[in-house]
Amino acid sequence: MDNYLYDICRMTILCVDDDIQTLEMMRMVLSKNYPNQKLVFADNAFDALNIANNINPDIFVIDLYMPYIDGAKFSKTISNWNIEKSIGSATSFL
Repeated sequence: MDNYLYDICRMTILCVDDDIQTLEMMRMVLSKNYPNQKLVFADNAFDALNIANNINPDIFVIDLYMPYIDGAKFSKTISNWNIEKSIGSATSFL
């Protein structure tokens, strides 16, 4: 029974940021606080959209300020897929 609950509770989290150090920080924090979740990382929005299309993540953590496709455009694209997902935006831009 415990394995069944583990499978239901496991989520896939896709983190997208063009800054490698920020992605590494996210990896460390999320893997420590959510060890049972599947973490996937992309350093640009193009790759992230391809990944999202293939793996259908449950949660997105997106940098707002990225080149070419920023976090807002990325979120809008995901929203246009008509799937219900949680999208969180973050930035270290000051």
